[in-house]
Amino acid sequence: METVVGMTAIAVALLIGLGACTAIGFGILGGKFLEAPRVSRK
Repeated sequence: METVVGMTAIAVALLIGLGACTAIGFGILGGKFLEAPRVSRK
């Protein structure tokens, strides 16, 4: 049972890590996409 708990903990950690990376990526790209229309309107 210890290996199952260990694998579950690793899987959860990976999901959280991927979620954080995705959120950061969307934040960076989203900021660029949001800034682009503002610049083009000027």
